[in-house]
Amino acid sequence: MEKLTNLYLVTDGFPFGKGEKPFILPELPYLAENYKVHIISPAPVAVAQDSKYITKLENYITLIHLPPQPLQNNQETLETVNQFIQHPVFQEEINYIVRENHLVQERINDALINFINAEIFFRQVLNSNAINFNEPCLIYTFWNHFRTLAFCLHKNEYPNMKIITRAHGYDLYNERQAHGRQPFKSFMNKMVDGFFFISNKGLNYYSKNFTQNLQFPKLHYSPLGIRARKIMPLQNKMNKFHLVSCSNVIPLKRVELTVKALALCDNLKIHWTHFGDGESLESVKNLAENLLKDKTNITYWFMGHCSNEDIMRFYAMFECSCFITTSSTEGLPVSIQEALSFGIPIIGTDVGGIDEEIDGNGILLSANPSPKEVADAVTEIYNTSDEQCKKYRQRSLQIYDEMYNIEKNARRFLDFLKKI
Repeated sequence: MEKLTNLYLVTDGFPFGKGEKPFILPELPYLAENYKVHIISPAPVAVAQDSKYITKLENYITLIHLPPQPLQNNQETLETVNQFIQHPVFQEEINYIVRENHLVQERINDALINFINAEIFFRQVLNSNAINFNEPCLIYTFWNHFRTLAFCLHKNEYPNMKIITRAHGYDLYNERQAHGRQPFKSFMNKMVDGFFFISNKGLNYYSKNFTQNLQFPKLHYSPLGIRARKIMPLQNKMNKFHLVSCSNVIPLKRVELTVKALALCDNLKIHWTHFGDGESLESVKNLAENLLKDKTNITYWFMGHCSNEDIMRFYAMFECSCFITTSSTEGLPVSIQEALSFGIPIIGTDVGGIDEEIDGNGILLSANPSPKEVADAVTEIYNTSDEQCKKYRQRSLQIYDEMYNIEKNARRFLDFLKKI
């Protein structure tokens, strides 16, 4: 039997924490068919010890936990900074920043922090003997940021190493960075063997902003996906229009927009269920209490954090009339893909790749909608005829199967990897 190549999947924390699980978990079985899979997780110790948010891995997956190790003292920090400032890759990045002539000092500081973090992380990898560089190995960084840079900086030292990376949102769009610039993209273009984008919009954005070449051969459209669902007969049909949403309750998700929109919906019997928690949950709950308490036509549940399995079970058991997201920025939401797999119509903002998930199966809002625009969209779906609603549902299922079926997408991704 042919020996499998080692694939090292570098995450932001998975299998610890709750954020990456819906993205990463569906793909793992397919990777393991073709590679010996090792997950390198840099989750902080406190996160790794929270048993509520640990994903159990199959025994064919190896876990390598490398929690962050900050510099020990000011002298070590000074020596490290002085060493890295002289590095030719960092000097090249400074030249790019100076030529752009915008927020020069801030962007140099951002680049330096990224460079230091990259080198510290790579030292951890070496010191832990986590990777056998003497054998062919494929490094797969799930996010295109400083951990990708870490391997790029040392690629020429290890000829057995190939590097691939995914790009999503915060690791892709310049506006997602505090000073409006993603560092080291030009250098990584030279070293990475394949860039994989979860949306066409992301691929086109990268081509335009970081390669100036739409034919740059290393770029690939490769959406993630979820497994097909067996849709059960509805056991709980509501006597109200059932609006559902699923996201962290944090400022950029703008869950409060849904509350404000519902406050404008008169004479519509609506029940809203939201899955997810976060720093803004209490303020959103308070807003709902203030704006919706006198509206007898509106009811709502804040479900808090629920496992992905519980959410899927809910979709299968309860009638869901429409899924809504009012986020201000996104990559390509898996939460929408999950709703699509159950044939649920979608309302969403025109940010990230959401426009690729809404095409004849709901309403695409503007990127920054007013509460009235959101309320009008909810009202339009509410008043949709049974025939049109059936078409929306069929189209959602079609979009899921054509674009976000993990079986199909994973096979295509593996075909790319074999060529690399």
